[in-house]
Order: sequence, then C-alpha cells, then structure tokens
Amino acid sequence: MNVLVHPVSLRGHGRALVVAAAVAGLAAFGAYEGLTGGSGALAVPAEEAAPVTLQPIGKTGLNRVVLSAQAVDRIGIETAPVRGTRQRLVIPYSALIYGPNGQVWAYASPARRTFVRQPVSVADINGDSAVVLNGPRPGARVVTVGAGELFGSEIEFEE
Repeated sequence: MNVLVHPVSLRGHGRALVVAAAVAGLAAFGAYEGLTGGSGALAVPAEEAAPVTLQPIGKTGLNRVVLSAQAVDRIGIETAPVRGTRQRLVIPYSALIYGPNGQVWAYASPARRTFVRQPVSVADINGDSAVVLNGPRPGARVVTVGAGELFGSEIEFEE
C-alpha cells in the first residue's frame, strides 16, 4: 500500500505535524476483502455496490465521496459537530487532514455516507480542538475517524 507522509508546520506553534494519508485508500480495503485483481483495481461483482463512488462537484476540482454502507462500517467512520460561529469555527483536531502540498482540509458529511473535502485555515490548536477561520458551517458534522481513508480513496480513484 502506498502511503504519503508529509510534514507540515503550523505557523506560531513551533511543532511539525506528520500526517499519513493512505493513498491506496479503499483500494486497500478491496485487497483485504479479496476484491482486487493483480492490477490492484477493484473488481467488485456486478451485484455488489462499489465501496466508493466519486461525484465531481461542478468545476471545483472536489468530489462528493459516497461510500457503501459496508465501507462505512469497515473503515469505522466517526463524525463530530462543528462548534463556534462562522468567524471562529472549532473542530476536533482529529478532523484535520493535510494534503501533499501543505493544504489543510476537513471532510464534512452533508448526507448519510456522503463526504465532501473542504479547505480550512487553522488559526490555533488548543488540545484536541482546532480553531479554523473557514470551513464547514457551525452544526455541520466533520469526519474525525476515517478522513485519511477518504482522502486516499479520493486521490486514488480520481487519477
């Protein structure tokens, strides 16, 4: 399985964070389930739903990531609500995911088994919480467990 590890420094925090995003994402899930051929591509029987479907969102370059119920269970996706106000959002630190070029994202869940990557600007980290200046609206749910797998599946399947 390919893993992308990228160190990211947060301004003013004097520490580097290393986040591993599984680029193979749900393809690894497919290998675990015996659903891959020699090429590593998912070979899902026609009667079974694919574990992940990407739906492009206009010309934004982003996708709606829709998982099968089985994929959600296997990955163990967990979410938490965004707190705060539109000018000062507070999300769990575990919801942050870092792209290969230092971009910071969080996956919001606008509907059941549906996830959308949204850019966030981190203003501060306080324990298990991150204060962000933009991102999902207050009350929205963000992924706190499984974001790396979502990111990996989005990158793997869009190439």
